[in-house]
Amino acid sequence: GDLTRLGAKTIVDFVENNPDVVHVEETFVGKAASFERESGIKKRHRGLGEAAIAEFFANIDEKIDPKEPVLILFEDSDIRRINAFFQGNAHLLSTRALLVGMEECSIIESADEVWQSIISAGRKPSDKMIDQPSTYSGESRSWKPL
Repeated sequence: GDLTRLGAKTIVDFVENNPDVVHVEETFVGKAASFERESGIKKRHRGLGEAAIAEFFANIDEKIDPKEPVLILFEDSDIRRINAFFQGNAHLLSTRALLVGMEECSIIESADEVWQSIISAGRKPSDKMIDQPSTYSGESRSWKPL
């Protein structure tokens, strides 16, 4: 990805410094999108995120114990259209809901400030608040620290 984008370096550093908590799974869809970007192709394809998630869930049993929680962080509210792919251990979290939750946990000072900086950087994120916990085995889980 482009490390010059707002917050990109912080996210990469967090992922690299927390390999026991955050696991990144590469998909065929993701590889194809990366190849296009690296080849200089600027065309944006609608639905790539949903396709990558659907691919991930089609092979989830090979990668994750069904008892382990899976957090799906997404920016586009269209993710709900493919809700059928999600198993009981999947927690859906929109970018907006993540920021509000981070403010509630005092991880960031202001969700609105970060939100405005995302918009100022030229992004057009969905402002839908989706924080749909998994209910695997009837047990609700939260992504927030206790």
